Amino acid sequence: MEIDDIIIRTNEICPPLVGLDKYFAVVQVLYVVDESGRHKVDESFQETYGQTEEEAKEKMQQQVREWVKSQ
Repeated sequence: MEIDDIIIRTNEICPPLVGLDKYFAVVQVLYVVDESGRHKVDESFQETYGQTEEEAKEKMQQQVREWVKSQ
């Protein structure tokens, strides 16, 4: 199984969590491809947080990659 398409939404947290993490990321849409074709994934992924939008997004991408590997 591999990721075919992913949309990760990020947003600013007001006020920041514990004064450090200013952004969170969530998976809005995820499609994977396996031997039976392309499928939309309805898995709920836990929000990820970061000091920057990029950091929060990268943490989410890593969480999704690990989930795909475990399938």
